[in-house]
Amino acid sequence: MSTTAVPQPRPDWQNDWQQLLSYLPENYEQLAREHKMLEVQYGNAKIKTAQDLLRFVFVHVGCDLPLRQSVAVVGAAGGPKLSAMRLHKKMQRSPSYLEALIARMVPVGQDARPELWAGFEMVAVDASTVCGPGATGADARIHAVLRLADLSYEQVQVTDQHGGETFKRFVWREGQLVIGDRGYCNAPGVAHVVDCGAQVLVRYNLRSMPAYDQQGDLVDVMLWLRALRVGKPAELRVQGVSNAQGASRWVQGRLVAERLPDCRA
Repeated sequence: MSTTAVPQPRPDWQNDWQQLLSYLPENYEQLAREHKMLEVQYGNAKIKTAQDLLRFVFVHVGCDLPLRQSVAVVGAAGGPKLSAMRLHKKMQRSPSYLEALIARMVPVGQDARPELWAGFEMVAVDASTVCGPGATGADARIHAVLRLADLSYEQVQVTDQHGGETFKRFVWREGQLVIGDRGYCNAPGVAHVVDCGAQVLVRYNLRSMPAYDQQGDLVDVMLWLRALRVGKPAELRVQGVSNAQGASRWVQGRLVAERLPDCRA
């Protein structure tokens, strides 16, 4: 039989807690009620305030502790005595409340409004690895599409550690500008986005997507880049070859680049 030691709170944890609360919007308590996080079925509910709720959330998520250990830590610090199952239920209902908190703490969307980007809805795609306790490498990978105007998730996929980054994992729609890093720069993925009616902005990867001119001749991208001048953005009409589903096709696009000064290179 083994037991898990419960970390003891530091003597000055109350000062830390008050400082943390000072970063929250003034109406964080009212927001919890609006999102029905404090509604209870019975009168003997343990969590009655947003402060009590956030203590559990921050300990469980911020310290990456299991449910049982999270409730034990909060209880040892003088907080409500809560069962691990009840915390699990609260965490399931908390995303909309936490999203509302973040939206009021961070001025999201001001630079990503469609009217500032020719009417496009900007969405970013990326992947993160997940490691379990005692893991020596990645156990899983989370692939997500984030709408930049309000930082809300559009689509999410979970794969094993072998799941690669590709635009083809998701369904896109007309009016979207899909943004990805160089890991997503390949012709089949870009072609998939275009076929869905969306547009693509991706950091160029010479090795995964060679560029050709309109006559089908290979473009010496490095030669073109070396000719650029500092502070003078340039673009070059190019195309790539997609061999998806056993058929070759051209994918039209343009390279946009600017030479950085030596101090930023």
